[in-house]
Amino acid sequence: MISRIIRTILFKIAFGLAHIVLFAVYLPSFLLPRKTYMAWIRFYTEVVWFLERVFLDLDYELRGLEHLPATPPYIIAAKHQSAYETFKLHIMFGDPAVILKKELLRIPFWGQYLAKTDVIAIDRSSPEEAIRSIQDGARRVVAQGRPIVIFPQGTRVNVDHTPAEKPYKVGIARIQEAVNMPIIPVATNSGYFSPRRGFLKRPGKVVFEFLEPIPPGLERADMMKQLEERTESASNALLQDAIEKNKQRKSSGKYWLLGLIFLASSYSAAWFKIAQEIQRHYAHFENDAVERIHSPVRVSGFPFAFTIETEEEKLRHPLVDITLSDVAISGLPLPGSPVQIQAAPIVFTSPLLPQAIRLEALDGTLTATEEQVTIQSLNITYGSHTITLQGDIHQNAQPWPEFALTMRIPDYKSMLQQLITDGLIEQGAMIVAAATLSTLEDKEEPGTAIVPLRLENGSFFIGPLRAARLPAPAPARQDSGNPLVPAQSPPGE
Repeated sequence: MISRIIRTILFKIAFGLAHIVLFAVYLPSFLLPRKTYMAWIRFYTEVVWFLERVFLDLDYELRGLEHLPATPPYIIAAKHQSAYETFKLHIMFGDPAVILKKELLRIPFWGQYLAKTDVIAIDRSSPEEAIRSIQDGARRVVAQGRPIVIFPQGTRVNVDHTPAEKPYKVGIARIQEAVNMPIIPVATNSGYFSPRRGFLKRPGKVVFEFLEPIPPGLERADMMKQLEERTESASNALLQDAIEKNKQRKSSGKYWLLGLIFLASSYSAAWFKIAQEIQRHYAHFENDAVERIHSPVRVSGFPFAFTIETEEEKLRHPLVDITLSDVAISGLPLPGSPVQIQAAPIVFTSPLLPQAIRLEALDGTLTATEEQVTIQSLNITYGSHTITLQGDIHQNAQPWPEFALTMRIPDYKSMLQQLITDGLIEQGAMIVAAATLSTLEDKEEPGTAIVPLRLENGSFFIGPLRAARLPAPAPARQDSGNPLVPAQSPPGE
């Protein structure tokens, strides 16, 4: 019930908004040729049908199509239980002429829409005038080669109304007599899904069933009896079928609910398991060459994307110490899915550097497995310059993690000048570095250097040149066994 209420309310809201938009768009269409106008009307009914399927899970089915002529004109005598079928007439029959009372044409805007679609309007000022208007209109529409649609009970009826309460009117017989064509009865159960006076809609499938045609030439009373009996019998059968299917739907809905609970429980367990694994990988290096110290790690974001945060992260190595602040890693809890990493600022200190290097921010996307980290794009901000890294890091390589990276440095000459200003390199080193980077300049983007970086078997390469040889790492420390606690050095180390 709650689902039906929510679905119906959402549909009503979407239906109203669609009408506001379409009304504003369609208003000028009254000035267009009728053929173009009818294409717009068909689109309007398709929009309503789309909203019904999306918000109400309500669709329709056509049966007995073998009783419908391949091409119009023909006469359709349809059971009318709901407004639902009125929105399907232009989808089912293309360009039908609907028979309705003339008073409806006086409704502002809506009446003009009806008149533009070229309906058959009944003048009920007198019985004689009503007969004349309905027969003249039928002849005109048949001459146009269009189908005629009439609701023989003259109004919408509840599913529990009997013909005694809402009798079939003789107007349908007058039409057949005027054009001498068969009548095709159409049964439906639309009132069960979209009640005449009810607010709530039911999900499911409305059925329109085309019944065996009633030929012309019968006595009027005999024709009316056949039309009533066939339509009522078939509509009642469709109603009972809808009720039975709804019972099955409710029964299956219990299993659906259990399945949903199972899926939600499984997803929750998987989310925390994967988040825990990502947290463990983050908090603990398999390689003992680098010491890590970090603040407590926090995981949040359930049930959507996870976020792992720590206030400070330190990586200590004999050649360089790296301190990262406000580290955040986020992504979907799916194996192999990319994660976003951010940190600001990052500080490098090294005995090889005259002073610390401060990077304003680090922001990028990577994927990680037990063996490898793939950097899809890692942006490092230094002053007004942004350096981009891409490539792979092999975590389990011994004695050092190995990597093959590509560094992209836009406006590298300006960046080298910034390094001099910050006291990180001297003028002579800058000249050598500029000459080296000029050989690695991107031909398609002058001023941008593309620098291959590689660490392999303890040797660090810049392009094809070996720039340094890393010393052997210190003896391995004992693992604390807790992935969230840094490993401790053995006594005397």
